[in-house]
Amino acid sequence: MAKETIDAIKNAEKAAEEAAKGAKAKAEEIVAKAKKEAEAAKKEAAESIKRREDAEMQNAKASQDALMEKKLKETEAKISQLKETVKAKEGEAVDAVLKALSG
Repeated sequence: MAKETIDAIKNAEKAAEEAAKGAKAKAEEIVAKAKKEAEAAKKEAAESIKRREDAEMQNAKASQDALMEKKLKETEAKISQLKETVKAKEGEAVDAVLKALSG
C-alpha cells in the first residue's frame, strides 16, 4: 500500500510537471503570437499613416497647382487688360507729344 501511495505521488508529480511544461509552452506560444500580432499591427499602422500622409500631400499639391493656375490666369488677364489700356492711351499720348512739340 505504501508503494502504491508512493507510485501515486510520483505519478501525480509527473503529471503536474508535464502540465507545468505544457502550460509554459502554451504561454510562450501565446506570447510569441501576441508579439507577432503586435508587430503586424504596428506595421499596418505605419503603412496606414504613410498612405494618409501621401494622400494629404497629393491633395495639397493639387490645391497648390489649382491656385497657381488661377493666379496665372488672373495675371494673364491683367496683362491683357493693361495692354489694351496702353493701346487705347497710345493715341492720346502721341497727340499730347505732338501738341507739346508744336507748342
